[in-house]
Amino acid sequence: MGKQKYMGIMLLTVMLAGALTGCQNSGHDKIVLKLGHVANLEQPCHLASEKFAEMVYERSGGEIEIQVFPNSQLGGQRELLEGIQFGSIDIALTSSAVMGNFIPTTQVMDLPFIFRDSKHVYDVVDGPLADKIYAGSEEKT
Repeated sequence: MGKQKYMGIMLLTVMLAGALTGCQNSGHDKIVLKLGHVANLEQPCHLASEKFAEMVYERSGGEIEIQVFPNSQLGGQRELLEGIQFGSIDIALTSSAVMGNFIPTTQVMDLPFIFRDSKHVYDVVDGPLADKIYAGSEEKT
């Protein structure tokens, strides 16, 4: 997987982190979320998922637990996104190529030679253009 695809994954992770750290669960049972991906245990995607789960748990005071399912345990990338639509999976890390089947505007991230350098990638995925690329994704997943 190329750097741009990981940037899309990380963008979604950051968006989820922002949403989850604002959650309040006073007096209720712990929230348990399922995060699935296709990477093996040594890949950066999995290591980042584990770190993300740890940070959410700590920042929520233990009220939010994210269970990480690597190695396609919950299905391939398409099945992960379908699982989100059905409500059986809460978080999925997929490539932008697969996500493009659900949210066509994300296909722009796969265009060849679209980014000049690493700084340009970060400027796009951290900037207002990313809001336009991923607009409407909440309704489709």
